[in-house]
Amino acid sequence: MKIKRNLIVCVLAASVIWASGKSLCGSITSPRNVGFLVIGTRQDAAQLPGSGLGAGSEVFIRYGLKNKFSLAGALGILGVTDDVLRTERRKLIMLPSLEFRTEYLIIKAPWFRPFLYSGIQFNGAYTKITDAAGVENSSYDYQWNWLAGLGAEFSLGSPKYTLYMSGDYRTALSTTIDPKPKYWVMKAGINLDLRNMNLAYEEQPDAIEAHALSELFTMEDQRFEASETAPSFASDDIPIDDKINHLQYEFLNHLQNMQEFIDSNSEHISQLTQFLAQKDLIDADALKVKRQYTSYKEAYAAGLNKFNAMEYEESKKIFEDLLRRNPNHELASNCHYWIGENEHALGNYQDAIKAFDHVLEYNDSHKFDDALLMKGQIYIYLDQKGVASDTFQQLLQRFPDSEFVTLARRYLRIL
Repeated sequence: MKIKRNLIVCVLAASVIWASGKSLCGSITSPRNVGFLVIGTRQDAAQLPGSGLGAGSEVFIRYGLKNKFSLAGALGILGVTDDVLRTERRKLIMLPSLEFRTEYLIIKAPWFRPFLYSGIQFNGAYTKITDAAGVENSSYDYQWNWLAGLGAEFSLGSPKYTLYMSGDYRTALSTTIDPKPKYWVMKAGINLDLRNMNLAYEEQPDAIEAHALSELFTMEDQRFEASETAPSFASDDIPIDDKINHLQYEFLNHLQNMQEFIDSNSEHISQLTQFLAQKDLIDADALKVKRQYTSYKEAYAAGLNKFNAMEYEESKKIFEDLLRRNPNHELASNCHYWIGENEHALGNYQDAIKAFDHVLEYNDSHKFDDALLMKGQIYIYLDQKGVASDTFQQLLQRFPDSEFVTLARRYLRIL
């Protein structure tokens, strides 16, 4: 009965930790990795000289969280002995061992990924001690261990499998023994990346994604097939000037066709990019989608030029396209701001307010005070003086050094 009670305590505590991890670190989606590890365990020799090496094993599963964090859980059995795999005097077996840890990825490289981790281990502890007179004493209890360590994964030449290695230091939290037991734990094993499994753990693309993939590749094939029908100009009967002129024409025509293909299929390219990023098959921040402009900042400058030329619809489309390409870019909040400016110029005041609200959702932006000023002005135009006054007050409180402080105070005096 005691074993069952302790197991229930471990499971309940693990559930609380798991739920807390979800609420604090972000939503957990599908599993990222599963693996099988062999374990070497040694009690701190400073506490128990000659404690030797114990062996064990576990299976674990990992879920991706926000940014570079992940949450892993493991279930297994660990043994701690008084000599290398021998149990003449002291035997400690952790069964079951239930472990939860949070991991932080230090470097994301194709073949090497080191990470730091910390967490809690819940385990039942079966202890058997044989004294010098041969009298055997045994007990079963449960304990909580805090752990922290360093690990790494190494590529094995296949995107599906990696070599997992880690080492950590653990100390018991719940035991009454003084000093509290401490352990060194080393792990190694094979890790299976579920993101790279074809159909075993991933869902099939939905109808929109499948259509985007199919149509994009079909039109690309058609473009290359059309290029193969061009007439040959290898004959010596044709003057060299005509050949050069024709090649120049064909080259410019080819560039124009490429540009038209990219422009007409920008939506399909965006859908394909989002699909690949959602499936973790690419790094969305590193992906460079070739559009009308060669870089993000070049396109951003073009959007500003369109706005200054009062081409508001075209300007808005450029900034919306930039947000689809990379919503986490350093200029993303600025893009939301200029979408709001364009909506304001087009008379779409509610859409403009929504765009300025998106600016204020960022942790950092050069356009915070600009967005608040524009919102206040729009509310004045909409004859919502109370909301406008609150908006200008917020600007003064949050950004007392803003260049718009004097203007905001003037608005407040007339409201």
